[in-house]
Amino acid sequence: MADDPRHARPAIATIGPSARSPPMPAHPPRSASTTAGQTGDPLDALLDQAAALRYEDLPEAVIAHQKRRLLDNIACQFSGRHAAGAPQLLALLQAQGGVAQATVSGTRQRLPLRDAVMQNALMARAWDFCDVVSPGYHPSSTDVPIALGVGEYRHSSGREVIAALAAGQDVALRINAAAQKTGFFYNGFDANILAPISGAIVAGRLLGLDARQLREAVGLAVNTSAGSFQAIQDRVLAVRLAQAQASRNAVEAALLAAAGFTGIRRVLGGELSFFQLFARREPDWEELRRDLGSEWRGQRETCFKLYPSCGLTLALTDAALQLAIGQDIAASQIVAGRLRVSAPMNLLCGQPFSSGASEIDAMFSLQYVAANALLRRASRLQHFTREAIGARDVVALAGRLTITEEADYQHADQCSLELRLADGRHCAASARFGKGWPENPPDDHDFAAKLRQCLEFAARQQAGAAPTDTERQAEAIGEAVWQLERIADLGQRIPQWLGSRL
Repeated sequence: MADDPRHARPAIATIGPSARSPPMPAHPPRSASTTAGQTGDPLDALLDQAAALRYEDLPEAVIAHQKRRLLDNIACQFSGRHAAGAPQLLALLQAQGGVAQATVSGTRQRLPLRDAVMQNALMARAWDFCDVVSPGYHPSSTDVPIALGVGEYRHSSGREVIAALAAGQDVALRINAAAQKTGFFYNGFDANILAPISGAIVAGRLLGLDARQLREAVGLAVNTSAGSFQAIQDRVLAVRLAQAQASRNAVEAALLAAAGFTGIRRVLGGELSFFQLFARREPDWEELRRDLGSEWRGQRETCFKLYPSCGLTLALTDAALQLAIGQDIAASQIVAGRLRVSAPMNLLCGQPFSSGASEIDAMFSLQYVAANALLRRASRLQHFTREAIGARDVVALAGRLTITEEADYQHADQCSLELRLADGRHCAASARFGKGWPENPPDDHDFAAKLRQCLEFAARQQAGAAPTDTERQAEAIGEAVWQLERIADLGQRIPQWLGSRL
């Protein structure tokens, strides 16, 4: 497991800008053949697999994983319906007009395909509750809005949607693995530079592109890959907007490829290609094709979050809940506390928390995440609203927690929480691999509970909303997703699942 970046302490410099990257090899491995549509690029074999994949080729575990991605991300889309930026973007897109082609989740609104995908992707990412792959790539908040949007627009079958999701995810995760194998961290870019690649494959397959057109779609999509990690460091709405823009760009790339536009041919192996732009070191070229077609990376690499905060804070939440609930420690007893954390945790989430912080500040704050779990004995969406994060008791408790970076914590989310109590006692809890990571996976009851939480939260956020039967709605969505392969035409079904007014 040492090759997984979550198990190794990266140098601090690998997350920010640095000097010019070392040159890539002049001749990366090329595909064995260059038949029609092929370019001799290392990506060719992956795209051949993605284009040819059939639902019947997928193992049951992979099918189940794709359904969990759908269920989890639909929940996140509903939860973000009223989050900062979502109403504003929707109003802007509505004002631009266009043909109604796909549903905006949680509304009766239908927008042009690209716009509906953009809106749903922004909502899915809004609370940072969506799934994540190390080192911060959020694949489903692009892939799922695209799969549902294009699936509705094209009247795709459930099997086509599942196969498209599996194909797109596998290609992107193989590129990610090849990069991470040698300690590569995207050279200061947002890891969602991968999103246009997976998204273009999902969209392209559902739009009916052939193998040649799919290559063009990916080549066009990768030409839009962008986004600075600085947006996360600055805690701004550009984080969720970047996810939305990547998703829109992926759909547009597939539509342009269908119209005859051509894209970058040597996506991975060219002298100014993806790895040249974003890599610090030479990628592991063999990792791209290792067990291609027989091994699917999604299930072993995806973290499905059960807490709405940065993936590096999940273990800390577990540790705080272990103390608050497991040892029955009341927040009023806590005189002071120390958070011992890994270098990545401290770098990304170690900034001081104070009154006046935003929702995004709270999602990426070690002090707030720990204080919230200790005080409220839970970590739920309502705890990350502006009202909740500004409460005096949680701000005061967060201020009594200090952070120490531990050089010997080799796992990215490894941490310990030590408390000093008013009666003189000391207590502590340690954790790594927070609930949701593949090493500590959620079960199907967790997914169902998360869906209910997101629907209930969205209903409460709707100003003046009439009471809604979120339990029944959650059951209907869950049943539809788990039986997705039986649905021949999603064109009418998706508006029924997603088009509730919350």
